[in-house]
Amino acid sequence: MRKSSPILENIYEETLTDCRRYLASLINLVEDNAIEPEVAGKIGFMVHISKGFISEAKLEQWLKKLEDAHRDVAPHC
Repeated sequence: MRKSSPILENIYEETLTDCRRYLASLINLVEDNAIEPEVAGKIGFMVHISKGFISEAKLEQWLKKLEDAHRDVAPHC
């Protein structure tokens, strides 16, 4: 059975800055021997996946803003 770690509970990355900070704290935990490097690597991989989802969502928002702006400016044919 896996033990729950209070260090890793309820961590949700909402921004790319959150991902960077979380990865930095993960590195510090490994350096302090508070977490095994193999576990940190797996968690880091999941953070990397989250980063991709965040980037994709931001790109979609940006594209929608461009499309809306273009729709407001472009002449109607």
